[in-house]
Amino acid sequence: MGLLFGLLQTDEFQTWLARRVTAYLSSELNAKVQVERVSIRFFNKVVLGDVFVADTKGDSLFYFNELSVDIKDLSFEKKNLDISKITLHDGYFNLIHSKGELHDNLFFLTDYFSSKDTTVKDTSKWNLKLRNIELKNFRFHYDDWNDPEEKGLVDFSHLDVSQVSGFFHDLRFVNDSIFAKIDKLSFKEKSGFIVNEFTADAKVSDHEITTKGLLIKSTTTDLDGDLNLNYASWDDFSDFIHKVKWTGDFNRSIVDFRDIAYFTDELKGLNKTLSIQGKVKGTVDRFKGKDMVLQWGNKSMFKGNVFMEGLPNIDETYMDILANDLQINTTDIEWIPLPPFVSGDHIVLPANIDYLGDVGFKGKFTGFASDFVTYGSIKTDIGLINSDLNMKSDGKTVSYKGHLSTYNFNIGKIAKVPHLGNVTFSADVKGSGLQL
Repeated sequence: MGLLFGLLQTDEFQTWLARRVTAYLSSELNAKVQVERVSIRFFNKVVLGDVFVADTKGDSLFYFNELSVDIKDLSFEKKNLDISKITLHDGYFNLIHSKGELHDNLFFLTDYFSSKDTTVKDTSKWNLKLRNIELKNFRFHYDDWNDPEEKGLVDFSHLDVSQVSGFFHDLRFVNDSIFAKIDKLSFKEKSGFIVNEFTADAKVSDHEITTKGLLIKSTTTDLDGDLNLNYASWDDFSDFIHKVKWTGDFNRSIVDFRDIAYFTDELKGLNKTLSIQGKVKGTVDRFKGKDMVLQWGNKSMFKGNVFMEGLPNIDETYMDILANDLQINTTDIEWIPLPPFVSGDHIVLPANIDYLGDVGFKGKFTGFASDFVTYGSIKTDIGLINSDLNMKSDGKTVSYKGHLSTYNFNIGKIAKVPHLGNVTFSADVKGSGLQL
C-alpha cells in the first residue's frame, strides 16, 4: 500500500495518468485535450503544465503554460472542495461565436459536463468554493461574427485583451452575479486602451457592474470613487453614450478624454484632461451632476450642479447649470475644443474680452451654447456686472436682450473708447455686438 501511495506521488505516474484521462476526454469530446505535465501533492496542491484544449473545429479554445491549484480543504465524505487559490501563468482563452451558429465554441464543453437528466435529483453534487484567482500574463480573445467589427474602438463583440495580470479575492457566485475584490488588475486591449491598475470591490452580472472603492489608472487618467453601470445587455456597450446608465460618486479624479474616446468615435480628437469631483447620474448624452467640482486649463474652476442633454454634440446640447462659484479666463475658454474634435477647432473670443481678466461668476446658465439665458453676478478685473440676459449667436454676431446693471465697470476699455471710463448703470438692454 505504501508503495502504491509512493507511486501516486511521483510526477511521472501522475503525468501518465493525466494523459490517459485527456486521451479519453479527447475521444469523448471529439476535440483535442492535452496536458504535458502533472504534479499533485496530496491533498493540497495540483500543478498542470502545458494544458491545451481545442474546440470541435480544431482551433485553440484555451491554453495555460501552467495552472496551479492550492486546495484548502478536500472531503470526499462531505463532497466538499475548498480551493484557496488558482494561479494561471501565460494563459490564452479564445472564445468564438461563428456567424449563423446557435452556440459559441465553448458550448460543447459546458454541454458535456452539464447534467442531462433534470428529473432526477443530483445527490452527488459537490460543494465547491473558489476563493482567489491570480492571473499572470493572461490573454482573452472574443469574436462574435454575428456583429460587425469596429476598428479603433473597444468593441465588446470583438475583444482582444492581452498582458492581463492581477488578483481576484473573495470570489462568490450568486445566481447570475459574480462578486470579487479586484486588486491591481492591468491589461491592454487591441484598440490601444491600456489600464495600468484597476482595483475595486466589484459585482458583475448580465445587467449591472458595481464597483466600490474604484481606482483606475492609465497613463494620464486617475479615477477614484464608486461607479455603477446599468444596461439591458452586453450589446448596450456598443452604444455606450446612449444606452449605458451610470451612477458615480467621485473623489478628486483626473479624466483623460482620450481614454473615453476608445469607447466612442464621437470623442476622437478630444485630447484634453479634466479634474472632476462630485456625484453624477445618467448616460453620457443625458446626465446630472450634483456638488460638482471641475477644474481645467491653467486655473479655471467650477463648483455647482449640472444637467446636460445632447452630448457629445455641444451645439445641440441643452444645459441647465447652477454655478455656486465659477472662476475662468479667456485663455481657458479658448482651451475648450469644438466638435468634430479631430478638426482641432476651439472656441475663439474677440480680442477685447481679454480686458475682463480673471472672471468670477455666481448664478445660472440655461439653454444651448448658441441660445441661452444667464442670470447672476460677474466679477471682472474692470468692474462688476449683474445680468439677466438672453443671448444668441449665429456664429458671426452675438445678440442679447434683457436686464443689465454694472458697478464701476470700465466699459470704455472693453469698447475701446477710452474717454467713456467707468460706468455704473441699470437698464433694460437689447442689441448686438456693442450696439445697444
